[in-house]
Order: sequence, then C-alpha cells, then structure tokens
Amino acid sequence: MQKTQKKSNWKEIRAAAQISMLSRLIPGDIIRGTVSLVEKDAVWIDIGGLKPACLPAERIALSPATSQTARFSKGQKVYAAVLSIHRDTKTIYLTHYELLGTFADNTAGLQVGDRVKGNWLSPRQIELSPNLWGEVVGRVTPSQYEKGGEVEVEILSIDRRLATLTLKPVSSKNTQKQAEPVSEKKRTRTPFCYFQTEGRLRHWVYVPAEPVYPHVDTVFFVHSTKQATR
Repeated sequence: MQKTQKKSNWKEIRAAAQISMLSRLIPGDIIRGTVSLVEKDAVWIDIGGLKPACLPAERIALSPATSQTARFSKGQKVYAAVLSIHRDTKTIYLTHYELLGTFADNTAGLQVGDRVKGNWLSPRQIELSPNLWGEVVGRVTPSQYEKGGEVEVEILSIDRRLATLTLKPVSSKNTQKQAEPVSEKKRTRTPFCYFQTEGRLRHWVYVPAEPVYPHVDTVFFVHSTKQATR
C-alpha cells in the first residue's frame, strides 16, 4: 500500500513538472537532459517531466553518417534545443545539430596542411566531427578504407564561403596491409563538442553565404510548430 502511494506521488510530481515545462519552455530554448532510451529513429531524453522529450534521428547531426542514434547511450548527459511543443500530446520535440556548430565553428582551428583524425563514411567522404565532413581527393585503396574506421588525413583545402573541405588520407605502415574489420566497440564516432549550451536560439544557419546547397537553417517559431529544416 505504501509503495503504491509513493509511486502515485512520484507520478503526480513528474506530471506537475511536465505541465510546468510545457508552459515555461518555448522553441529555441537550450536545455540539458539525460538519455533514457535509444531507438533506431529517435533518442528519448529525460528533461525532468513525466514524459521524455523526443530527439528525432535526423535532428542529431548534419553528417551524412547513418545510424546517428548510435552516438548516444542510456544515462548520457546531453544538450539540445526545443524544436516544437505539441501541447495536445504533451510531447516536446528537440533538435541537436544546431548546438554542434556551424561550418566556420568547426573549421576555425584548422589550416591547410594540418593532419587530423576522422572516420570513414564512404570511400569518398570522411567525417571529422558530427557537423563537419570532407571530400576525399585521390585514389583510395581497399587497404585504406574500412567503413566506420578511423583514418588520419591531411587537409588540402578549406573554403569557408562555400563550406567545402578536401582531404587526403595519410599513408602509413598500417594502411599498406589489408585493413582488419572494425569491431562495433571500436567503431565509435567523434564525441559531441557543443558550441552553445545555454540561452535561446532564434535563427541558426550552418553557412550564411549563398549559394551553398543544401542550405541548412532552422527558424524557431514561438507561435507555430512549423519548423524550417534542411
């Protein structure tokens, strides 16, 4: 009887917190939460209410890497921004990639000739961070490429106006041998580096210059659930 009452009290407290959040939060608010469930198409994040907030897979990062939800694990502390609030279902939808920085943010510390590490997305693309990837220049041998595997690259060019980055895999003794299959444990992508963790977003643009295609921006509508997306 006592356990049932405690459970009921807990639900009432969480429900009250949910109502408070629904009335307090608006699109664009940056919040912190804890991952409670990871699914293929979405990550559910506990932000203190009765019902976890939903972060759709397509709002996690701009990288063309598949299985974006694999970047998360239960109990992980993350930041996100409120994308929309559906008061009829008491569901809060989140977005994430805006906090991972623009093209300029992610290339600010990089120069032509630098050598950095990344992960293979395909024989022609390498991811340096969740919001930054580059095109591979030159021939890639089978011994160099392993999807999801780590690779060292040299930066050949950076065009911050057109948001293009060209990379060349660096040869090493290891790449002369046939690459060993990358285990799921080792197949880890670059961890999240947040460029903004507080405040409120109103309009976010990955690259302000035109003509960059696709043009990626998000407008946070306070009085509408309609969102501008890529």
